[in-house]
Amino acid sequence: MFPTTELGLDRLASLVVVGIVKNAGKTVTIGRLLRETAALGRRVAVLSTGMDGERRDAVFGHAKPPVVVQEGMWVACAAAGLASGSADFEVIAGTGVTTPFGEVQIARTIRAGGVTLIGPRTVSQMGRVIRSLRTAGADFVLVDGSIDRRSVAGGASTEAAILVVGAAWSRDLSAVLTEAKRVLTLLRLPRAEGLPTPWPERPDVLTVEGRRVDAGLETALGHERALAAVAVREEAAVVRCPGAAAGALLTALVEKRAAEGLRLVVENGARVFASEKEIERFRSAGGRLEARTPIRVAGVALNPYSPEGFWLPADEMRERLEALVPNLPVFDAIRD
Repeated sequence: MFPTTELGLDRLASLVVVGIVKNAGKTVTIGRLLRETAALGRRVAVLSTGMDGERRDAVFGHAKPPVVVQEGMWVACAAAGLASGSADFEVIAGTGVTTPFGEVQIARTIRAGGVTLIGPRTVSQMGRVIRSLRTAGADFVLVDGSIDRRSVAGGASTEAAILVVGAAWSRDLSAVLTEAKRVLTLLRLPRAEGLPTPWPERPDVLTVEGRRVDAGLETALGHERALAAVAVREEAAVVRCPGAAAGALLTALVEKRAAEGLRLVVENGARVFASEKEIERFRSAGGRLEARTPIRVAGVALNPYSPEGFWLPADEMRERLEALVPNLPVFDAIRD
């Protein structure tokens, strides 16, 4: 049975769906969530942090299922996307958010069908579009968090997330589960407590004496060793990284012997792009990863099928995922 109540579809105002890999099965999962939520009588809206619903994957060329919207659902989508599918829409309002495919518009579905979702590309734009959907009348907003825009999805002002674990990652089920564990660990980073305000606009450090020192960097990306050097020089107790944090930053902090007792605080785990090895090395050196605004994971969707044509054992996949997340609902969007 589909875990409608356990996922919170009857009460959440917003939800983002992210995958561990491209072609994990997000589109099928989103379609099921849209149907289940609409069946509850909720006023449903959908948008994407990238592009979804195209007939073939833009990277791999695989055939993809369409994003299907029902009559009455709201969609936030660039003009070209609204015109490209089989559904018909009534445009309600513009958002002022532009993309290479036209302005993102708020539209109401007047004839059910498929749509190519093309949405905003920054966190601030995402927040603006979600507010516009709510103003239009939606009481539930579902966000397709495309894999290449996971950091935007993580900042999408949604109440919770669903992680889709798909066979597209590997033919080896253990490898799939290892990656799922890594992503879940990042999404569920502990909340950073006791930090001063405001949250910085660029990287800074907080010293053991409580002083704040601007690192003099616009971003940590590409400047990991420089940020680690500031942490060493200032005897940092905390490094705050408001943008994306790559594994190279964790490595630099370890190599410069700055990790022991250090708290590395990010906005949320969706903005950390590090391997399991890099994360474990940082933690083994005494470092702690924390999030200013942790992401609440509402559930895990499994997809045992890969577009490459192979299947993983579905029952074993479910059992091992349930053991990995014993307090969360695990579901198959097709079979449940």
